[in-house]
Amino acid sequence: MLPGIPAPSNNPNTEFPRIHPDGRITFQVKAPLAQKAQLVPLMRMPENNGQNGLGKDPYDMTRDQDGFWTVTTPPIEPGYYNYEFHIDGASVMDLGSTTCFGGDHEQSYIEVPAKEPMFYDIRDVPHGEVRQRWYYSKITGKWRRALVYTPPGYDENPLLRYPVLYLQHGSTQNETSWVTGGKANLILDNLIAAGQAVRCSW
Repeated sequence: MLPGIPAPSNNPNTEFPRIHPDGRITFQVKAPLAQKAQLVPLMRMPENNGQNGLGKDPYDMTRDQDGFWTVTTPPIEPGYYNYEFHIDGASVMDLGSTTCFGGDHEQSYIEVPAKEPMFYDIRDVPHGEVRQRWYYSKITGKWRRALVYTPPGYDENPLLRYPVLYLQHGSTQNETSWVTGGKANLILDNLIAAGQAVRCSW
């Protein structure tokens, strides 16, 4: 039996990365012809001592006789972290994990769940929708896309008016980042269900 459990951010039917009960994470990639493989934390922040939560420096991986490279990190705090593999110097995404746009390109990410429920976890509450709207920008001269969250029941009464919150992504992210990485829609679902976010009575 493999140690730990698959991360909640894994793609369907993938076993790695795996999270251990003490918070350690085991990553694995198959590269039988490679001479060197590393796990590399991405989006390291200067204000966090150059770390992104997975760590500051690359982790060297060890190859087994079947060509699988593996490494296990020290215990990692709950959170959401971007990473990639470096295989013989080439940057490679982890096919076992889902991706999020950051650093001006798609990156693998892992979610390390907390032992206690978090404000961004999906819950058994009414859920809104995330819709995409395309518009032509006269400033850039290009078509652009915006993602719009609408709360539960939005379409039931088109005469109701709602406040608008604009979330601007970071300089190396795009319009999907607040949903895939920030889970803004799930946060709003939970706030609305708890009565902590309400529609203005205009």
